[in-house]
Amino acid sequence: MSRFVGTSEDAWFDFNKLESARKINNPETVANFSRESDRDCFYILSTDLARKGCQSVCTVLKVYPTNETFRIKLVNIYILGVTESEKDFTRQVIEQKRLIAQYNPRACVIDINGVGAPFGDLMIKESYDDKTGITYPPYGFMNRDEYLANQPRGCQKILYGIKANAQINSDMHAMLYSKIYSGQLRFLISEQQAKNKLISTIKGAKMSPEEQNKRLQPHILTTILLKEILNLKIRPTGVSNQIAVEQINTRILKDKFSALEMGVYYVVQLEQENMARRRNRGLGNGAAGRNLVFASRGNSGRGRSNKHRRR
Repeated sequence: MSRFVGTSEDAWFDFNKLESARKINNPETVANFSRESDRDCFYILSTDLARKGCQSVCTVLKVYPTNETFRIKLVNIYILGVTESEKDFTRQVIEQKRLIAQYNPRACVIDINGVGAPFGDLMIKESYDDKTGITYPPYGFMNRDEYLANQPRGCQKILYGIKANAQINSDMHAMLYSKIYSGQLRFLISEQQAKNKLISTIKGAKMSPEEQNKRLQPHILTTILLKEILNLKIRPTGVSNQIAVEQINTRILKDKFSALEMGVYYVVQLEQENMARRRNRGLGNGAAGRNLVFASRGNSGRGRSNKHRRR
């Protein structure tokens, strides 16, 4: 991954910190609970819908709950509507529902602000894929009253809609920073490392260049995601304990970053609810009593630090 963004004095995140979090060798294309450590884990899908010039991005988070913290692995990234003919929301909804079928997630987090609103309207309806002949069911929102009257009563309620405002955005930024700097968020290894491992196997060596590129795509998208994160700097808001971020280089998008932090935001809420239940049962404060900490620069030893408190 190029270091030109991460070396900026204004960068919020540190290149070496993000690079050290790249520990996952293989992406997951379907739900996988084959290992003993996967026994209690679950998946969260998180989708940021495209504005003009951006991409609709779905991140796949594999969550490992413990008594005190929820560890997260980003095991895949998908672009919804890659070609021009697929950018229609009707097609992207089908792709989103296909991913739900693949991963059987506990929740699918969706940005329903602005252009995301019609996407939400389509998610609560049945969807027919004329390319495969598969009909996907409607899904319901668990948290948005405006959809309750229209979504089918018996549908599976796994959609979590986010209508971000300045405070929610601030919370999401702080939670993502906290998860990364506490070592509780892991990413796929670089595409070069993955390629070296792939071609060292008999199966990988026999792959065509097209097959290899398809296998390496999640690693490539992860590299792009980390470049987006390294391209962010803190923007003062004038509001106490509230932060905002902006791009250092405006030509570098931040749609993958947005998709990721929405998913992390939902996971942290689950984590905090779990700790609240434990406190009520007299099992200790643990992580729920901690402050989420973020720094004004990625090079945490040099920048002025701030604290963002959530109770």
